[in-house]
Amino acid sequence: MRFLLPIIICLVTLPGAHAQQPRKFDEWGKIRFSDEKARLDNLAIFVTKNEPTWVVYLMFYDGQRSCAGELQARAVRAMKWLVKRGVAENRIIWKNAGYREEFTVEVWTWRRDVGEPSVYSTVSPNDVRVMNCRRAPAKRRV
Repeated sequence: MRFLLPIIICLVTLPGAHAQQPRKFDEWGKIRFSDEKARLDNLAIFVTKNEPTWVVYLMFYDGQRSCAGELQARAVRAMKWLVKRGVAENRIIWKNAGYREEFTVEVWTWRRDVGEPSVYSTVSPNDVRVMNCRRAPAKRRV
């Protein structure tokens, strides 16, 4: 056992060892789409230039009070934006990660063979209130 510890320390401190670790790239809540696009643009630049083989995990958490279908609509919108910015669709994985007090998106980048990020819901589904928040159609200008 005492011989194993120095070997583990050497492996962890190798220059390439940290490149293999999952990276939490960003996190945000309910923000305007223009702000979200800026964050997604930064992500697209990072993964296409620095880590061309890594996968992007978009972990979406619905809020304790949420609108029906909003999480999926935001996830699909983010995915489409990343594809438009040059990230291959097969490198983007989005997950409904459960519930938190507020709507949250976590962005992780890492190798596909490492597995998926852990999910940390902080609100029980029993404590969630899902509402029908459909907006009224926009009025036509004449």
